[in-house]
Amino acid sequence: AWRGVSQTFRCAEERIPMGDCLCGEAASTGELLSSSDLEADSRISRGACRQEQFGSIVSIPLKSIERIVGILTIYSSRKNAFKKREEDLLQLVGRQIGVAVENAMLYHRVRRMAVEEERGNIAKEIHDGIAQSLAFLNMETRKLESLLKNESPEKAIPQLNQIRQVIQDTYEDARELLVDFRMKFKEGDGF
Repeated sequence: AWRGVSQTFRCAEERIPMGDCLCGEAASTGELLSSSDLEADSRISRGACRQEQFGSIVSIPLKSIERIVGILTIYSSRKNAFKKREEDLLQLVGRQIGVAVENAMLYHRVRRMAVEEERGNIAKEIHDGIAQSLAFLNMETRKLESLLKNESPEKAIPQLNQIRQVIQDTYEDARELLVDFRMKFKEGDGF
């Protein structure tokens, strides 16, 4: 996210390799890094900050425990804009943001796992119910076909009634499954 910088700067600084320039170094080392005079600082290896005419910069790693999840960089047009106590405060803020980012990532991971589990449950319900019924119906229609070929229509009627009942039961199971899915979707528990 960006605020108060030009589109040219955004494009130039959208991706900074780890260890490159001050921001990339902060991301690489996990340490807060700052420069009170960007013009004189040899660590500034990319030209975008100078072209934007920043005077000073502070780059704060966003950490959760000891894992770096991003960086927060604050620029000022003035030289010597950031004092030690402000940097200390920004470092604490960076830790809080890092924990929030980590929590958001964990939430999305848990949500994805819940969706995968729900899909597994759906597949199991379809396999245990509808797929088994279709396999049974396939076998029963073969028996019915055999009865009709052997000219035993009186024996085919009970067989046909049994097939009709399995079709009705499978239809009701499928409707119940769909209603359950719709309810979960509407409640936000599903997909």
